[in-house]
Amino acid sequence: MSQNTGRVLAPGDDAQSPPTELVGITVRSFVLVVLLTLVTYLVISRLGFMQLVPPIPALILLGILVACNKALRLIARVWSGGGLLRPLSRGELLLIFGAVSLAPVMDRGVYVLHYLMYPIYYGTDVNQWQEFFQYYPAFYIPKDPAIAKGFFEGSSSGLIPWEAWRTPLLWWMSFNMLIIVAVGCLVAFFRRHWAESERLRYPLLFLPLEITGGFEGSAVERGFFFRDPLMWAGFIAAAIYNIVRIAHEVYLAVPELPRYIRLAQSFVDPPWRWIRPLILHFNLDTWGLSYLVQGNAIEAANARLTVLTSPF
Repeated sequence: MSQNTGRVLAPGDDAQSPPTELVGITVRSFVLVVLLTLVTYLVISRLGFMQLVPPIPALILLGILVACNKALRLIARVWSGGGLLRPLSRGELLLIFGAVSLAPVMDRGVYVLHYLMYPIYYGTDVNQWQEFFQYYPAFYIPKDPAIAKGFFEGSSSGLIPWEAWRTPLLWWMSFNMLIIVAVGCLVAFFRRHWAESERLRYPLLFLPLEITGGFEGSAVERGFFFRDPLMWAGFIAAAIYNIVRIAHEVYLAVPELPRYIRLAQSFVDPPWRWIRPLILHFNLDTWGLSYLVQGNAIEAANARLTVLTSPF
Protein backbone atom coordinates (compact mmCIF):
# COMPACT_ATOMS: atom_id res chain seq x y z
CA MET A 1 0.00 0.00 0.00
CA SER A 2 1.52 3.29 -1.04
CA GLN A 3 1.77 6.14 1.44
CA ASN A 4 0.39 9.58 0.79
CA THR A 5 3.20 12.11 0.73
CA GLY A 6 0.85 14.99 1.42
CA ARG A 7 1.62 16.59 -1.92
CA VAL A 8 -1.37 18.37 -3.47
CA LEU A 9 -1.64 17.63 -7.18
CA ALA A 10 -3.62 19.27 -9.89
CA PRO A 11 -6.37 17.26 -11.59
CA GLY A 12 -4.81 15.00 -14.17
CA ASP A 13 -1.34 14.85 -12.55
CA ASP A 14 0.46 11.70 -13.63
CA ALA A 15 1.47 10.82 -10.09
CA GLN A 16 -1.93 9.56 -9.01
CA SER A 17 -2.25 5.94 -7.99
CA PRO A 18 -5.14 3.70 -8.94
CA PRO A 19 -7.60 2.57 -6.25
CA THR A 20 -6.41 -0.55 -4.48
CA GLU A 21 -8.23 -3.51 -2.94
CA LEU A 22 -11.49 -2.84 -4.79
CA VAL A 23 -13.86 -5.77 -4.91
CA GLY A 24 -16.82 -4.93 -7.13
CA ILE A 25 -18.16 -8.21 -8.52
CA THR A 26 -20.63 -9.55 -5.97
CA VAL A 27 -24.04 -11.18 -6.31
CA ARG A 28 -25.95 -8.03 -5.41
CA SER A 29 -23.74 -5.79 -7.57
CA PHE A 30 -24.34 -8.12 -10.53
CA VAL A 31 -28.10 -7.99 -9.97
CA LEU A 32 -28.00 -4.20 -9.62
CA VAL A 33 -25.87 -3.88 -12.78
CA VAL A 34 -28.39 -5.83 -14.86
CA LEU A 35 -31.45 -4.05 -13.46
CA LEU A 36 -30.06 -0.50 -13.42
CA THR A 37 -28.51 -0.79 -16.89
CA LEU A 38 -31.81 -1.95 -18.40
CA VAL A 39 -33.84 0.68 -16.52
CA THR A 40 -31.39 3.44 -17.51
CA TYR A 41 -31.52 2.39 -21.15
CA LEU A 42 -35.34 2.32 -21.18
CA VAL A 43 -35.57 5.74 -19.51
CA ILE A 44 -33.02 7.55 -21.69
CA SER A 45 -34.34 5.92 -24.88
CA ARG A 46 -37.83 7.19 -24.05
CA LEU A 47 -36.45 10.66 -23.37
CA GLY A 48 -34.32 10.59 -26.52
CA PHE A 49 -31.16 11.31 -24.49
CA MET A 50 -28.23 9.31 -25.84
CA GLN A 51 -25.19 11.39 -24.88
CA LEU A 52 -22.14 9.14 -24.68
CA VAL A 53 -19.35 11.43 -23.44
CA PRO A 54 -19.47 12.19 -20.64
CA PRO A 55 -21.97 9.52 -19.48
CA ILE A 56 -24.40 11.88 -17.75
CA PRO A 57 -27.02 9.20 -16.83
CA ALA A 58 -24.32 7.07 -15.16
CA LEU A 59 -23.01 10.07 -13.21
CA ILE A 60 -26.51 10.98 -12.02
CA LEU A 61 -27.14 7.40 -10.92
CA LEU A 62 -23.76 7.28 -9.16
CA GLY A 63 -24.68 10.42 -7.19
CA ILE A 64 -28.01 8.84 -6.20
CA LEU A 65 -26.29 5.63 -5.08
CA VAL A 66 -23.76 7.58 -3.00
CA ALA A 67 -26.66 9.39 -1.30
CA CYS A 68 -28.40 6.04 -0.68
CA ASN A 69 -25.14 4.75 0.81
CA LYS A 70 -25.20 7.58 3.33
CA ALA A 71 -28.71 6.56 4.36
CA LEU A 72 -27.70 2.87 4.59
CA ARG A 73 -24.80 3.78 6.86
CA LEU A 74 -27.17 5.62 9.19
CA ILE A 75 -29.47 2.58 9.20
CA ALA A 76 -26.51 0.29 9.91
CA ARG A 77 -25.72 2.26 13.07
CA VAL A 78 -29.18 1.57 14.42
CA TRP A 79 -29.77 -1.90 13.00
CA SER A 80 -26.76 -4.13 12.45
CA GLY A 81 -28.57 -6.69 10.31
CA GLY A 82 -26.12 -6.41 7.44
CA GLY A 83 -26.88 -8.53 4.42
CA LEU A 84 -28.38 -6.83 1.40
CA LEU A 85 -28.96 -3.60 3.32
CA ARG A 86 -25.30 -3.02 4.04
CA PRO A 87 -23.81 -0.01 2.17
CA LEU A 88 -22.35 -0.61 -1.28
CA SER A 89 -18.59 -0.81 -1.36
CA ARG A 90 -16.56 1.54 -3.51
CA GLY A 91 -15.78 -1.28 -5.92
CA GLU A 92 -19.48 -2.05 -6.31
CA LEU A 93 -20.27 1.61 -6.98
CA LEU A 94 -17.59 1.88 -9.66
CA LEU A 95 -18.70 -1.39 -11.26
CA ILE A 96 -22.29 -0.13 -11.49
CA PHE A 97 -21.07 3.19 -12.92
CA GLY A 98 -19.02 1.44 -15.60
CA ALA A 99 -21.90 -0.82 -16.62
CA VAL A 100 -24.53 1.92 -16.71
CA SER A 101 -22.15 4.06 -18.80
CA LEU A 102 -22.72 1.55 -21.60
CA ALA A 103 -26.52 1.98 -21.53
CA PRO A 104 -26.59 4.80 -24.15
CA VAL A 105 -24.87 2.57 -26.73
CA MET A 106 -27.18 -0.41 -26.30
CA ASP A 107 -29.44 0.77 -29.13
CA ARG A 108 -26.57 0.83 -31.64
CA GLY A 109 -27.15 -2.84 -32.46
CA VAL A 110 -30.63 -1.99 -33.73
CA TYR A 111 -29.08 0.27 -36.36
CA VAL A 112 -27.65 -2.77 -38.16
CA LEU A 113 -31.12 -4.27 -38.59
CA HIS A 114 -32.47 -0.89 -39.67
CA TYR A 115 -29.84 -0.49 -42.38
CA LEU A 116 -30.33 -4.04 -43.62
CA MET A 117 -34.13 -3.68 -43.77
CA TYR A 118 -33.95 -0.26 -45.39
CA PRO A 119 -33.60 -1.39 -49.05
CA ILE A 120 -36.69 -3.61 -49.12
CA TYR A 121 -38.92 -1.02 -47.45
CA TYR A 122 -37.71 2.04 -49.36
CA GLY A 123 -36.85 0.24 -52.57
CA THR A 124 -38.72 1.24 -55.73
CA ASP A 125 -38.65 0.31 -59.38
CA VAL A 126 -36.47 3.38 -59.94
CA ASN A 127 -33.72 2.83 -57.37
CA GLN A 128 -34.04 -0.99 -57.44
CA TRP A 129 -32.71 -1.31 -53.91
CA GLN A 130 -34.62 -4.57 -53.51
CA GLU A 131 -31.87 -6.26 -55.51
CA PHE A 132 -29.55 -5.94 -52.53
CA PHE A 133 -31.58 -8.62 -50.78
CA GLN A 134 -30.40 -11.37 -53.05
CA TYR A 135 -26.87 -10.90 -51.69
CA TYR A 136 -27.91 -11.17 -48.03
CA PRO A 137 -27.32 -14.51 -46.28
CA ALA A 138 -30.54 -16.17 -45.14
CA PHE A 139 -29.69 -15.63 -41.45
CA TYR A 140 -29.14 -11.85 -41.75
CA ILE A 141 -32.74 -10.62 -41.65
CA PRO A 142 -36.24 -11.82 -42.54
CA LYS A 143 -36.80 -11.34 -46.27
CA ASP A 144 -40.59 -11.16 -46.17
CA PRO A 145 -41.71 -7.66 -47.38
CA ALA A 146 -44.63 -7.78 -44.92
CA ILE A 147 -42.21 -8.21 -42.02
CA ALA A 148 -40.09 -5.30 -43.30
CA LYS A 149 -43.20 -3.13 -43.44
CA GLY A 150 -44.14 -4.12 -39.90
CA PHE A 151 -40.59 -3.34 -38.75
CA PHE A 152 -40.91 0.31 -39.84
CA GLU A 153 -44.65 0.92 -39.43
CA GLY A 154 -45.59 -1.49 -36.67
CA SER A 155 -47.76 -4.57 -36.83
CA SER A 156 -51.48 -4.04 -37.33
CA SER A 157 -52.19 -6.90 -34.92
CA GLY A 158 -49.67 -5.68 -32.35
CA LEU A 159 -47.87 -9.04 -32.44
CA ILE A 160 -44.18 -9.52 -33.24
CA PRO A 161 -43.33 -12.37 -35.66
CA TRP A 162 -40.73 -13.91 -33.37
CA GLU A 163 -40.48 -17.06 -35.47
CA ALA A 164 -39.07 -15.06 -38.40
CA TRP A 165 -36.81 -12.94 -36.18
CA ARG A 166 -35.39 -15.73 -34.00
CA THR A 167 -32.43 -16.68 -36.22
CA PRO A 168 -31.38 -13.09 -37.17
CA LEU A 169 -31.58 -11.92 -33.55
CA LEU A 170 -29.49 -14.85 -32.29
CA TRP A 171 -26.94 -14.23 -35.03
CA TRP A 172 -26.53 -10.51 -34.39
CA MET A 173 -26.55 -10.90 -30.60
CA SER A 174 -23.74 -13.46 -30.89
CA PHE A 175 -21.83 -11.20 -33.29
CA ASN A 176 -22.16 -8.20 -30.94
CA MET A 177 -21.03 -10.28 -27.96
CA LEU A 178 -17.94 -11.38 -29.88
CA ILE A 179 -17.11 -7.75 -30.66
CA ILE A 180 -17.51 -6.81 -26.98
CA VAL A 181 -15.23 -9.66 -25.90
CA ALA A 182 -12.66 -8.76 -28.58
CA VAL A 183 -12.61 -5.09 -27.54
CA GLY A 184 -12.29 -6.13 -23.89
CA CYS A 185 -9.32 -8.32 -24.78
CA LEU A 186 -7.67 -5.44 -26.66
CA VAL A 187 -8.14 -3.14 -23.67
CA ALA A 188 -6.67 -5.77 -21.33
CA PHE A 189 -3.75 -6.22 -23.75
CA PHE A 190 -2.89 -2.50 -23.87
CA ARG A 191 -3.81 -1.63 -20.27
CA ARG A 192 -0.38 -2.10 -18.73
CA HIS A 193 1.35 -0.07 -21.44
CA TRP A 194 -1.26 2.71 -21.34
CA ALA A 195 -1.49 2.93 -17.55
CA GLU A 196 2.08 2.24 -16.44
CA SER A 197 4.32 3.23 -19.35
CA GLU A 198 2.46 6.08 -21.04
CA ARG A 199 0.71 7.09 -17.79
CA LEU A 200 -2.50 8.05 -19.58
CA ARG A 201 -4.86 10.09 -17.41
CA TYR A 202 -8.30 8.69 -18.33
CA PRO A 203 -10.15 11.96 -17.63
CA LEU A 204 -13.55 10.26 -17.62
CA LEU A 205 -12.52 8.42 -14.44
CA PHE A 206 -11.67 11.48 -12.35
CA LEU A 207 -15.24 12.44 -11.56
CA PRO A 208 -16.51 8.98 -10.47
CA LEU A 209 -13.34 8.48 -8.40
CA GLU A 210 -13.86 11.83 -6.68
CA ILE A 211 -17.56 11.15 -6.08
CA THR A 212 -16.83 7.78 -4.47
CA GLY A 213 -14.21 9.11 -2.07
CA GLY A 214 -11.26 10.63 -3.90
CA PHE A 215 -7.89 9.04 -4.61
CA GLU A 216 -4.24 9.52 -3.79
CA GLY A 217 -2.94 12.53 -5.65
CA SER A 218 -6.36 14.14 -5.90
CA ALA A 219 -6.58 17.92 -5.88
CA VAL A 220 -8.66 17.73 -2.70
CA GLU A 221 -8.39 15.63 0.41
CA ARG A 222 -10.12 12.26 0.47
CA GLY A 223 -13.89 12.61 0.79
CA PHE A 224 -13.83 16.41 0.34
CA PHE A 225 -15.60 16.42 -3.03
CA PHE A 226 -19.11 17.12 -1.73
CA ARG A 227 -17.78 19.78 0.65
CA ASP A 228 -15.87 21.68 -2.00
CA PRO A 229 -17.52 25.11 -2.60
CA LEU A 230 -15.88 25.40 -6.03
CA MET A 231 -17.54 22.15 -7.12
CA TRP A 232 -20.95 23.38 -5.96
CA ALA A 233 -20.45 26.71 -7.73
CA GLY A 234 -19.80 24.92 -11.01
CA PHE A 235 -22.65 22.49 -10.41
CA ILE A 236 -25.15 25.28 -9.71
CA ALA A 237 -24.06 27.28 -12.77
CA ALA A 238 -24.47 24.25 -15.04
CA ALA A 239 -27.78 23.30 -13.39
CA ILE A 240 -29.24 26.79 -13.92
CA TYR A 241 -28.20 26.74 -17.58
CA ASN A 242 -29.76 23.34 -18.22
CA ILE A 243 -32.92 24.10 -16.21
CA VAL A 244 -33.52 27.23 -18.30
CA ARG A 245 -33.02 25.23 -21.50
CA ILE A 246 -35.45 22.54 -20.36
CA ALA A 247 -37.96 25.18 -19.27
CA HIS A 248 -37.76 26.76 -22.73
CA GLU A 249 -38.60 23.43 -24.37
CA VAL A 250 -41.67 23.08 -22.15
CA TYR A 251 -42.73 26.75 -22.03
CA LEU A 252 -41.74 28.81 -25.05
CA ALA A 253 -42.24 32.01 -23.07
CA VAL A 254 -39.00 31.25 -21.23
CA PRO A 255 -36.09 32.83 -23.15
CA GLU A 256 -33.82 30.43 -25.00
CA LEU A 257 -30.16 30.28 -24.09
CA PRO A 258 -27.78 29.80 -27.05
CA ARG A 259 -26.30 26.36 -27.56
CA TYR A 260 -23.69 27.47 -30.09
CA ILE A 261 -22.27 30.63 -31.61
CA ARG A 262 -21.29 30.85 -35.29
CA LEU A 263 -17.97 32.68 -35.39
CA ALA A 264 -17.27 32.80 -39.13
CA GLN A 265 -20.50 34.21 -40.52
CA SER A 266 -18.84 37.54 -41.33
CA PHE A 267 -16.00 35.89 -43.28
CA VAL A 268 -17.14 36.32 -46.89
CA ASP A 269 -13.88 37.01 -48.71
CA PRO A 270 -11.25 34.39 -49.60
CA PRO A 271 -9.26 32.83 -48.14
CA TRP A 272 -11.03 33.17 -44.77
CA ARG A 273 -14.45 32.13 -45.99
CA TRP A 274 -13.18 28.58 -46.51
CA ILE A 275 -12.81 28.03 -42.77
CA ARG A 276 -16.59 28.12 -42.43
CA PRO A 277 -18.42 26.70 -40.61
CA LEU A 278 -16.57 27.70 -37.43
CA ILE A 279 -18.90 27.11 -34.50
CA LEU A 280 -18.36 27.56 -30.76
CA HIS A 281 -20.49 24.97 -28.99
CA PHE A 282 -21.67 26.03 -25.55
CA ASN A 283 -21.24 22.59 -23.96
CA LEU A 284 -20.43 22.92 -20.27
CA ASP A 285 -19.70 19.25 -19.60
CA THR A 286 -17.25 19.07 -22.51
CA TRP A 287 -15.51 22.23 -21.31
CA GLY A 288 -15.15 20.78 -17.83
CA LEU A 289 -13.93 17.44 -19.17
CA SER A 290 -11.32 19.08 -21.40
CA TYR A 291 -9.73 20.61 -18.25
CA LEU A 292 -8.70 17.09 -17.23
CA VAL A 293 -7.28 16.11 -20.64
CA GLN A 294 -3.54 16.21 -21.20
CA GLY A 295 -2.29 19.42 -22.78
CA ASN A 296 -0.59 17.67 -25.70
CA ALA A 297 -3.86 15.91 -26.55
CA ILE A 298 -5.67 19.26 -26.67
CA GLU A 299 -2.89 20.72 -28.82
CA ALA A 300 -3.10 17.76 -31.23
CA ALA A 301 -6.88 18.16 -31.53
CA ASN A 302 -6.55 21.89 -32.20
CA ALA A 303 -3.82 21.27 -34.79
CA ARG A 304 -6.00 18.70 -36.54
CA LEU A 305 -8.92 21.14 -36.62
CA THR A 306 -6.68 23.85 -38.03
CA VAL A 307 -5.41 21.58 -40.80
CA LEU A 308 -8.89 20.37 -41.73
CA THR A 309 -10.33 23.88 -41.91
CA SER A 310 -7.29 25.54 -43.48
CA PRO A 311 -7.92 27.06 -46.91
CA PHE A 312 -4.31 26.47 -47.94
